[in-house]
Amino acid sequence: MGEQKATLLGRLYDHVEIALWASLVAGVAVFAVFVVPGIPAAQQRSEAERIAAFEHECEFYCTKWDFSAARAATRPASPTYTSSATPSSSRSRPTIFEYR
Repeated sequence: MGEQKATLLGRLYDHVEIALWASLVAGVAVFAVFVVPGIPAAQQRSEAERIAAFEHECEFYCTKWDFSAARAATRPASPTYTSSATPSSSRSRPTIFEYR
């Protein structure tokens, strides 16, 4: 009777092992078919949400500090410095609003 139990347990172990490997292969296949194609769209949504949050934050602080949106839209993308013809003592440092 001990030999029958050993054979039965061996077969049971083999079936469980095969089922586990099959579930792993099925899981990888489902991931590859359903999840991987959606990754670029998820990245785009995440980037759009990040940009929208940044713009909202900028708008909040522009309103808080009474910095008009019209003035913000017309400022250059790089810091503006005075021309080199002016003396260095009259040059002012660019403000935080001039960096964008």
